[in-house]
Amino acid sequence: MGIDLGGTNLRAAGFDQRGQAGDLLSVAVDRDAAADRPFAQVSRLVERLLEQRGGAPPRAIGLGATGPLDPVRGTIENPYTLPPAMQGPARAVLTAAFGVPVVIANDADAAALGEAWLGAGRGARSVACLTVGTGIGAGVVYDGVVHSGAGEAHPEAGHQIVDPSGPRCYCGAHGCVESLASATAIVSRARAAGIELGDAREFSAAVRAGDAACERIAASARSALVSAVRNLVAMHAVNVVVLAGNALGDPERVREAAQQAVDDFPFTPAGGTRVRLAELGDLAGCAGAARLALTA
Repeated sequence: MGIDLGGTNLRAAGFDQRGQAGDLLSVAVDRDAAADRPFAQVSRLVERLLEQRGGAPPRAIGLGATGPLDPVRGTIENPYTLPPAMQGPARAVLTAAFGVPVVIANDADAAALGEAWLGAGRGARSVACLTVGTGIGAGVVYDGVVHSGAGEAHPEAGHQIVDPSGPRCYCGAHGCVESLASATAIVSRARAAGIELGDAREFSAAVRAGDAACERIAASARSALVSAVRNLVAMHAVNVVVLAGNALGDPERVREAAQQAVDDFPFTPAGGTRVRLAELGDLAGCAGAARLALTA
């Protein structure tokens, strides 16, 4: 079973060894849940999925979550984009609840692995996936294995600086890509400009409707994302870059601009680098988390 815990949505799906997926369940993250019952919403979603599958327990559970997190200890400590009820010993809670092995990973890593396994990166030796949602993250997969840092740490590519004169991020830097192009950032910038918006979907609708102020913010966000893609290619020399997430705005426009930037970069690997849109949609993070669980 693969679980995808983002700052806005919580999803779960079952997979077999060949990558065939069962039903996908999705709910909004309960930001008002009681902190003294950590991950209770995750457990309830797993229970619902098991009921639909006839009650048979999974062989293992993979949880991809927005970080910071510690995959070795199995804990999530992310006060930036997750509520108090989604903090703490996630692996221990789920292991106790379901009695099966549980693997914890960053959600961007899980999405990258899912797209490399079953989606837009399948067949490629090296894949980077830039995920744009409540925050921004990136995962890199080489030969089916997620690239990680010391102590299995996830590199925070969403906090690469693409515009030093840009807004200050909660990470302490100015102009990192998350502070310019995440759903949180674009809505915040629109509101600061006096534009009343509920969420990133309303922002995208305003851009499509021709709102000039929103289009300027969208253009700045696209530029930041294009720089981030180019940086990923420069640092990792990947065959494929996958663009994923529900806050890309106009995904094809972003993809075309990123492909042009990569094509103009003289140091791509042999055969070049293709920029593709994600194929798995809401299943990507669940698929990657399940793959980690299957191979752990």
